Amino acid sequence: MKRSRTGLAAGVTSRFSSVWPAILALSAVLGVLLRLDGIGSSLWMDEFGTLWVVEGSLREVWIRASNFQGQSPFYYSFVWLALQLFGESEIALRIPSLLFGLSTWGVLSIGAWILFGSQAGLCAFLIAALDPTLIHASADARPYGLAFLMLALTTVGFVRASLTGDATARYLWMIAGAGTMWAHYVFYPFVFGIVCSYAVIPSFRLRYHPGIFRRDLLIHLLLVGIAVPQLIDLLARRETLDWVSKGYTGGGIVLMTMPYWISIAMGAIAVGTFKKPKRSVYQA
Repeated sequence: MKRSRTGLAAGVTSRFSSVWPAILALSAVLGVLLRLDGIGSSLWMDEFGTLWVVEGSLREVWIRASNFQGQSPFYYSFVWLALQLFGESEIALRIPSLLFGLSTWGVLSIGAWILFGSQAGLCAFLIAALDPTLIHASADARPYGLAFLMLALTTVGFVRASLTGDATARYLWMIAGAGTMWAHYVFYPFVFGIVCSYAVIPSFRLRYHPGIFRRDLLIHLLLVGIAVPQLIDLLARRETLDWVSKGYTGGGIVLMTMPYWISIAMGAIAVGTFKKPKRSVYQA
């Protein structure tokens, strides 16, 4: 009986392995087609806002984005460049989001493969290929695709830095985490949630020395600070912004509560990073 079970398991594994290439190929084709669907369709209201921002010079883009949008000029600079290269059209306006979406798909798949092995990488590939939110963001001329890419890079970089202490991974999460804030501040709470894991998972502090982590966090916050003036301006004129003053939108809630959850998170990080793990194998 034991041998037969072993043989049955081996047979199932062998058959499943032979099917994997077909599954991956099908999901890859389907994922790309779903992202291309509607890329040339008419713009919707918020996309017209993007078009208005990117018309004119790059200086005008930065002024309009800073004064009238709820995001920094980071994303709009890419769209402006696309229009300079390909001319003004619905497709050109959405090309940056398509590239960001495909890159996010790749980062999640390769990152999971590197961190947790081939099975995790294949599962991440399939999930990211068919995820409705990622698909929609890939064909939408709004900053969400860039924000998802920055968040994916932050996650992969931070987890690898915590597991190995790798310097490249540390720089990746510091810069990409700030890029998440620059792309769309509504996504930044996810970055802080990832960073807070360092305080509550002792094993992260075995390879990623607390002193190095605190220095990296300071550098990261200095990069994030580039977006602070615009946030202060948004708070100062919140009564004139419908999506903030009514208080029921995700953007309004995050903006109004940001000082409080940042303070709480910083306190948790400060307490956690001063607790040493049981054994020390710190690597710079």
